[in-house]
Amino acid sequence: MYKKFLKTKYVVFFYFCLFFLLSSIFSCSYAMKISDGEEGFFRTGNMHYARSGHSAILLKDGRVLIVGGRGGGEEASWTTEIYDPKTQTFSLGPKLNFRKYFTPLLYLCEDGKVLIFPCDSARNHQNQKEVDLARTVEVYDPKTNTISLGVKFPEDTSFPAMPGMSWKYYIIELNKNTLLLQNNEKLAFLYNPKDHTWKETDRLIDYSYYSYLKELHNDNEKLIFLASDDGVLCVDKKTLKSSVYKIPGATYYNDYKTGIEINQGKFLILAANSSWNSVEKKSYHKYKSAIFDLNNGSFSMIESDIINMGFVNEILTIKRKENDIVMVKKVYPVNHDPLFGFDTTKNEFYKKTYMTPTGAGNFIQLKDGTYLYTGGSTGAGWFSPTKKAYIFK
Repeated sequence: MYKKFLKTKYVVFFYFCLFFLLSSIFSCSYAMKISDGEEGFFRTGNMHYARSGHSAILLKDGRVLIVGGRGGGEEASWTTEIYDPKTQTFSLGPKLNFRKYFTPLLYLCEDGKVLIFPCDSARNHQNQKEVDLARTVEVYDPKTNTISLGVKFPEDTSFPAMPGMSWKYYIIELNKNTLLLQNNEKLAFLYNPKDHTWKETDRLIDYSYYSYLKELHNDNEKLIFLASDDGVLCVDKKTLKSSVYKIPGATYYNDYKTGIEINQGKFLILAANSSWNSVEKKSYHKYKSAIFDLNNGSFSMIESDIINMGFVNEILTIKRKENDIVMVKKVYPVNHDPLFGFDTTKNEFYKKTYMTPTGAGNFIQLKDGTYLYTGGSTGAGWFSPTKKAYIFK
């Protein structure tokens, strides 16, 4: 009887160990190391909520803060999540004080705190508390894993209510101790990192170029932007005086633009224009791409049949290798956007062999040089979000 009991005990112990081993393997399957030779998208742990059109920022300790976005219900827009690259898992962070439906601007402070800016116009809300919260910066503290309310902006400050509208206000880092926020109501604010407050200022970047700005470069002395209509805007950080370099034919290519610094003083510029012929009932697209050299203010035009309107409109540019830049479109078309590369030694575009899993997701570079791609939409627009996340290598 005793021997029979021992056998039964050992059998139970054996199956328990087997179950524990299999569970451990399954739970760690997302955390397996990707070999150096592999390239593309690799699954990691799922988020807690399905999201598209959300924001992400790398924290000082290497984790990633995920904020807001559209989900299957209201929950995604009210919530935050933290991604830990060591375990490749997501944990829920603190709830927001006000929903963030679409891509709020995030800024990492020197003390490790994150500023979460409004992204929904206060004019759209009738309740006074909602109006106030819609104009208030929220501050995330990774040490306490809490979110507190920061400064409330004046009533005439406007913030974007839809994606693709981030040009309505712009955050400019003048130095580590000064942050300038400027919006299309010709208001500007300076940020004090010691007490996390803002004060209104008359320091403004030339507004004739402000309806669209994309930061290309920021060092101790100058800021370089891809600006609305005309081309490249170079700003002296001390005086905020601007110099303008016009893209050849820019008048006809001002609908969509993007750019990235490819090496010191040189930038890759992409521009596109779409027009509708009401007589022919046909849409015409024109494209230009160029290398801009800040050293002499010149543009070297590049011919390519790869570039198209879907690629230029709302894309994210990623510098990954010394001579290879990978570019991925951030939103439409939603499913399986192609990735493009640019060889800086040959000044040529090429199409990558792999595609993005979804559209309207979010890329953020991790400390090891890989990228975390979270969420996105599997259907039309931002309304079929997913919880899935990938490592892009």
